[in-house]
Amino acid sequence: MTDVWWGITEPSSKTYKFDGYKQLVGMCKDIGLKVQIVTSFHSCGGNVGDACSIPLPEFVNNQSDIWYKDRHGHEDKEYISLFADNVQIQGRTPLQMYGDWFAAFADAFSGDIGSVIVEMQIGMGPAGELRYPAYQLSKWQFCGVGAFQAY
Repeated sequence: MTDVWWGITEPSSKTYKFDGYKQLVGMCKDIGLKVQIVTSFHSCGGNVGDACSIPLPEFVNNQSDIWYKDRHGHEDKEYISLFADNVQIQGRTPLQMYGDWFAAFADAFSGDIGSVIVEMQIGMGPAGELRYPAYQLSKWQFCGVGAFQAY
């Protein structure tokens, strides 16, 4: 199982680079292993247990007013807010960006999907979980519960 990070694989808008992942899938294929893919459309770093830093694509990170905010106005740039599904970012909405990414992935791995790549999990939301960001570790200590963010 491996995460396939949006922030690594789309370094600039509509430019896709799956080279490292293609090598990994090729190595698994060569020795008869199957691969499970986790698509990661969130950033890595700043959450409990994160030991690395993988930001969202730069062309997304520079965008304003697409992020979850807490009541103090702190933005969580870990994942594009669901309210921004129809906001244009360099001519595409987030939903179009995700669709374009999946089309590029399917093209890059067309010979391996179904044979070597046998499962895909779609990461959605902060930490890849379908949830709202409840707290920001850069602002808070882990509190045990979160706060609903709808500001």
